[in-house]
Amino acid sequence: MKRLCLRFIFLIMTSIFIIPLTGCWNKRELNEVAIIYGIGIDAVNNSDEIEVSFQVINPNALRKQGSSQQAPIIIISAKGKTLYDAIRNNLTQFDRKLFFFSNKVVVVDEKIAKKGVQEVLDLLMRDHETSITAHMVIAKDSTAKEILGVEKGVQNIQASYLDDMINISNKYGIKSIKCNLLDFYKKLLKQGIEPTVGVTIVSESENQQEEQKKEKTSKSIKYSNAAVFQDDRLIGYFDENQTIGYNFIANKIGDSIIPVIIDNETEKKMDWEEEKAIQEEIQKNIDKGKQKKKAYEKKKEKEKDITKIITVEINENTSRITGNIENGKIILNITVNVAGDIGESTFSQDFTNVEIVKAIEKAFSNTIKERVQQSIDKARDLEADVFGLGLMLQRTNPAAWKQVKEDWNKEFVKAEFRIEVNSTLHDSGFIFKSFDE
Repeated sequence: MKRLCLRFIFLIMTSIFIIPLTGCWNKRELNEVAIIYGIGIDAVNNSDEIEVSFQVINPNALRKQGSSQQAPIIIISAKGKTLYDAIRNNLTQFDRKLFFFSNKVVVVDEKIAKKGVQEVLDLLMRDHETSITAHMVIAKDSTAKEILGVEKGVQNIQASYLDDMINISNKYGIKSIKCNLLDFYKKLLKQGIEPTVGVTIVSESENQQEEQKKEKTSKSIKYSNAAVFQDDRLIGYFDENQTIGYNFIANKIGDSIIPVIIDNETEKKMDWEEEKAIQEEIQKNIDKGKQKKKAYEKKKEKEKDITKIITVEINENTSRITGNIENGKIILNITVNVAGDIGESTFSQDFTNVEIVKAIEKAFSNTIKERVQQSIDKARDLEADVFGLGLMLQRTNPAAWKQVKEDWNKEFVKAEFRIEVNSTLHDSGFIFKSFDE
């Protein structure tokens, strides 16, 4: 009897576990949905409606047996009072229900961004079927729909081309930034930091004969600069130099490069060190010293009209921000420590000379300090603490933060900034000295 009861209990338990595995209550068949890879949100002229464009994967074009003449994507658009309304209005003109989980990018028209994006993007954060890790970018001087329609790059799906470009620009460049929907909303919810997102611009260039294209010109997307927000409203832009400064402060430098123009002071220092080395060589070996002097004079004559630039490949970067209130004034200290290798030089130089390398390191530090200062100056003009300096003050000095938090962006403008940059050059590659030596 006991054995029979155990078998009965086992049978019931097995049934309980097996029944949920028989299927999914909310399953979607691929032939019933339209997979979205990109979303564009535009303002409608002379109306309070918005136009939402969707970049939909065309499965027929991606099949091996499909027609090569078919485009891999379809762009559909619909208007509505809200994003949700536009999505549902789309059902009146398209044969499948939209599926958003694979979405790569959300492009927002700058007209909408200037009014405020929180209400427009509310659905994308609220709904469980959307991807909150999709990139958020601003369409500058063009519509979001136009950005989604630009066909360029190796990828045959435009949103994937844009997704890859954003990721690569963030990994190897410092003239742009990357922000997804989740990051944007996190910053909206915090005191002491304002959001920034990437910027897309449509450019047009002449096609080359080798490309075998029918049209004379073609459009492409430039992903550069940064859009600056105050709360959820777009209030301005960082240019490339200001974006570089922002990335150094925010510690968002990947495997990047930065050109360092050798100023007159640095050039004089390098010349003095070279001439000093020549005199020391003459004292040791007069013939060898004269030969070295002749090579130096030849080099100076050849390079007299060129702009001297060292391109540094950055491989290490850390930034540290501290703050305090001194005599009623906010003091913000920004320290940047950066290291890199000499990747390119437009002039010949003896990179084995320690003093010459130190002079270049100083010029390198000054270049970064200038970019950081440009970024801070622009942020103060816009009254937007995009660096999270208020957030830092809140963590490190709560007492000081309590005194200024009510109107932080105004206090941020009045703060005194003390910037320190420490740079180190590790390597100069396989070329150590001038070819003339």
